[in-house]
Amino acid sequence: MVTLSERRPRPRLTSSAQDEAIQQAVRDDPFTNTVSIRERLQLDVNAQTVRRRLREADLRHSIPARKERLSEEHRATRLAYARQYVDKGLDFWSMVVFTDEKHSTSQTMERPQF
Repeated sequence: MVTLSERRPRPRLTSSAQDEAIQQAVRDDPFTNTVSIRERLQLDVNAQTVRRRLREADLRHSIPARKERLSEEHRATRLAYARQYVDKGLDFWSMVVFTDEKHSTSQTMERPQF
């Protein structure tokens, strides 16, 4: 009869003090990332290990979205576009559908003529 021996868990690569330091780093700066935490704390572990420690502590880190800065040309183009429609009446705006989707299709609606 074959019996399965009890598997020993893999030893942790971080100490409880290092785990606490990882957690504190995210509390101090929630917009940091795991690679910078690892480098700042000089941990000899993979970034995935840092993510795992954060998950164990029920902490989430966030990476801010990168947004392009508007150039003067972009600003001027947007202003010209807005001025083009500023004097349109209720008849025009009653045909406009506002949505947060980039693309929508409707078979029953007529396309407004601009």
